[in-house]
Amino acid sequence: DCFVFCYPNAGLPNAMGGYDQKGPEMAEEIRPFCEENLVNAIGGCCGSTPEHIAAVAAMASAYPPRPLHSVEPLMRISGLEPLNYQPNAADMRSTFLNLGERCNVAG
Repeated sequence: DCFVFCYPNAGLPNAMGGYDQKGPEMAEEIRPFCEENLVNAIGGCCGSTPEHIAAVAAMASAYPPRPLHSVEPLMRISGLEPLNYQPNAADMRSTFLNLGERCNVAG
Protein backbone atom coordinates (compact mmCIF):
# COMPACT_ATOMS: atom_id res chain seq x y z
CA ASP A 1 0.00 0.00 0.00
CA CYS A 2 2.93 2.41 -0.16
CA PHE A 3 6.15 3.08 -2.01
CA VAL A 4 9.24 1.52 -0.44
CA PHE A 5 12.62 3.23 -0.65
CA CYS A 6 15.84 1.61 0.55
CA TYR A 7 19.00 3.64 1.17
CA PRO A 8 21.36 1.60 3.33
CA ASN A 9 24.78 2.53 4.65
CA ALA A 10 27.87 1.09 3.00
CA GLY A 11 28.24 -1.46 5.79
CA LEU A 12 28.90 -0.67 9.43
CA PRO A 13 31.24 2.13 10.46
CA ASN A 14 34.77 1.08 11.39
CA ALA A 15 36.61 2.26 14.53
CA MET A 16 37.55 5.52 12.78
CA GLY A 17 34.01 6.29 11.63
CA GLY A 18 34.67 5.34 8.00
CA TYR A 19 32.97 2.68 5.90
CA ASP A 20 34.97 -0.21 4.44
CA GLN A 21 32.32 -2.03 2.39
CA LYS A 22 32.94 -1.71 -1.36
CA GLY A 23 30.27 -1.05 -3.98
CA PRO A 24 29.92 -4.62 -5.27
CA GLU A 25 29.59 -5.95 -1.71
CA MET A 26 26.85 -3.43 -0.96
CA ALA A 27 25.02 -4.35 -4.17
CA GLU A 28 25.05 -8.03 -3.18
CA GLU A 29 23.64 -7.17 0.26
CA ILE A 30 20.74 -5.34 -1.44
CA ARG A 31 20.10 -7.99 -4.12
CA PRO A 32 17.48 -9.91 -2.05
CA PHE A 33 15.32 -6.77 -1.94
CA CYS A 34 15.30 -6.74 -5.75
CA GLU A 35 14.83 -10.50 -6.09
CA GLU A 36 11.73 -10.34 -3.90
CA ASN A 37 10.47 -7.18 -5.68
CA LEU A 38 10.24 -5.30 -2.37
CA VAL A 39 11.47 -1.82 -3.27
CA ASN A 40 10.47 0.98 -5.62
CA ALA A 41 13.79 2.82 -5.40
CA ILE A 42 17.27 2.15 -4.02
CA GLY A 43 19.97 4.60 -3.05
CA GLY A 44 22.79 4.87 -0.56
CA CYS A 45 23.37 6.63 2.74
CA CYS A 46 26.43 6.88 5.00
CA GLY A 47 29.65 5.77 3.34
CA SER A 48 28.09 5.50 -0.13
CA THR A 49 30.16 6.84 -3.00
CA PRO A 50 29.54 7.03 -6.75
CA GLU A 51 31.16 3.54 -6.93
CA HIS A 52 28.50 2.18 -4.57
CA ILE A 53 25.62 3.77 -6.45
CA ALA A 54 26.98 2.52 -9.81
CA ALA A 55 27.27 -1.04 -8.45
CA VAL A 56 23.76 -0.93 -6.99
CA ALA A 57 22.33 0.51 -10.23
CA ALA A 58 24.04 -2.17 -12.33
CA MET A 59 22.73 -4.94 -10.07
CA ALA A 60 19.19 -3.53 -9.86
CA SER A 61 18.91 -3.04 -13.63
CA ALA A 62 18.56 -6.83 -14.02
CA TYR A 63 15.26 -6.82 -12.13
CA PRO A 64 11.86 -5.39 -13.12
CA PRO A 65 10.70 -2.41 -11.07
CA ARG A 66 8.16 -3.00 -8.33
CA PRO A 67 4.68 -2.22 -9.67
CA LEU A 68 3.31 1.16 -8.70
CA HIS A 69 -0.11 1.30 -7.10
CA SER A 70 -2.46 4.01 -6.01
CA VAL A 71 -1.30 5.59 -2.76
CA GLU A 72 -3.17 8.24 -0.80
CA PRO A 73 -0.90 11.32 -0.63
CA LEU A 74 0.05 11.26 3.06
CA MET A 75 3.37 11.63 4.79
CA ARG A 76 4.21 8.15 6.10
CA ILE A 77 6.98 7.76 8.64
CA SER A 78 8.33 4.50 10.01
CA GLY A 79 9.90 3.96 13.38
CA LEU A 80 8.88 1.85 16.32
CA GLU A 81 5.31 2.38 15.12
CA PRO A 82 4.07 3.57 11.72
CA LEU A 83 2.79 7.13 11.46
CA ASN A 84 0.46 8.31 8.71
CA TYR A 85 0.36 12.08 9.03
CA GLN A 86 -2.61 13.95 7.64
CA PRO A 87 -2.60 17.69 8.39
CA ASN A 88 -5.79 19.60 8.99
CA ALA A 89 -5.68 22.40 6.37
CA ALA A 90 -8.29 24.39 8.29
CA ASP A 91 -6.25 24.35 11.50
CA MET A 92 -2.59 23.62 10.80
CA ARG A 93 -1.61 24.64 14.35
CA SER A 94 -3.50 21.70 15.84
CA THR A 95 -1.77 19.19 13.55
CA PHE A 96 1.78 20.57 13.76
CA LEU A 97 4.31 17.74 13.80
CA ASN A 98 7.92 18.12 14.94
CA LEU A 99 10.31 15.26 14.11
CA GLY A 100 13.86 14.63 15.21
CA GLU A 101 16.41 11.88 14.94
CA ARG A 102 17.41 10.25 18.18
CA CYS A 103 21.14 10.40 18.94
CA ASN A 104 22.95 7.13 19.57
CA VAL A 105 26.45 6.03 20.49
CA ALA A 106 27.25 5.21 16.85
CA GLY A 107 26.50 8.73 15.73
